[in-house]
Amino acid sequence: MTVIRPRPPTDPLVLDVAAGDGPSWNVETQAESLERARAEVLAAPGALDIAPSMLVEYDTRRPESRLFAVLQAASRIRGAVDRVVVVAGGGLGPGTRLLAAACCHPFHDHLARGDRGGRPRLSWLDGDSSPDELRGLLDVVAPPGRPPGRDLLDRWTVLAADEPRDDPATLAIVRLLLAARARAADGNDGPQLLTIATPGSELERLASAIGQAERFAASAPLDGPLGLLTAAGLLPAAIAGIDVVQLLKGAHAMVVRFAEAPPTVNPVLLDAAVSFREAGAGRPGRRFAVEDRSLAELAAWYHRLRPTRLADAAAVTRIQGGMPRRDWPSPADPGDSGGGLAPAATGVHRASGRAAEPAAITIRLPRIDEHALGQLLQLLALSAAVEERLRVAESTQASPT
Repeated sequence: MTVIRPRPPTDPLVLDVAAGDGPSWNVETQAESLERARAEVLAAPGALDIAPSMLVEYDTRRPESRLFAVLQAASRIRGAVDRVVVVAGGGLGPGTRLLAAACCHPFHDHLARGDRGGRPRLSWLDGDSSPDELRGLLDVVAPPGRPPGRDLLDRWTVLAADEPRDDPATLAIVRLLLAARARAADGNDGPQLLTIATPGSELERLASAIGQAERFAASAPLDGPLGLLTAAGLLPAAIAGIDVVQLLKGAHAMVVRFAEAPPTVNPVLLDAAVSFREAGAGRPGRRFAVEDRSLAELAAWYHRLRPTRLADAAAVTRIQGGMPRRDWPSPADPGDSGGGLAPAATGVHRASGRAAEPAAITIRLPRIDEHALGQLLQLLALSAAVEERLRVAESTQASPT
């Protein structure tokens, strides 16, 4: 990742809640139900425990840990190819694009390899990709009529995740890419295919049939809210130079806040309570108002977490990015008093010029980076789990005995 500040912050994000529609909204009156929902989530966290378990494993038995295997594989791939084509559906596509947009150089793919620190470019396809997208990518990585290249800049590989499992369109894309790669490769440029596959799946069988393939077993449901924090999301992120350890540490920090903070200052419980309130008021959807375009993919990832109909009314959650990773450039002529960038003088990160919309929730990130994104993604996933339990409890109370 290209950043100026050598010590990334690990400050907690801040969540502010807009006033509700009456005294019944006071979170203190909801504390008992929120505490009960939290206890239920902590008793059976499932995939929500991914970040803590991976970090404990990495700290206690590093050489055998899943995270160490991901980091080792990423290092090997960085030295072998200059582009990785990620084939993944569900929330993995938008999730990995979100990580790349927020944590890599904003023009990562346009930089020369040396300026990228030797980190490969990333491209994405999934089962919903159009023929134009697929053919367009093939024009880039394996142009018709070009002889096989031995230069590192011509080398690329395919990283496929088993989401959705055994999807015919996804498997067809993988096979087409492998055929194109076989025609363009020189036979000595690293693994043909990297897979994160469910045991017994078609993708696993395809990888087994290939002599040059590197395989990871899917250790958690890839279609869950935090499949992004498994090898399926961590591997492409690490290949691009994203600090996945900090990403997991941010997610873990949010789990700790969720488990320990009282409801009135607990960002997960506050977010879940507001979402539950808004759904009860006829606004079951959530729309994100982001001040930084690098977070544009957050909405697509969240839609996989909490699908809603386009016709549903939506409550607004504003995401503020906090301190930028790099300062505004100074004017070329220090003596120029008329053409400098205003934010360079004020130190203020300029947001969109659009009028601010009323937001039910405002989330302030200390900075848009790996640790803050880990907190944010874990918050939204935990909030969804808590809200679901609030909904179940309400329906149980409303049903006749």
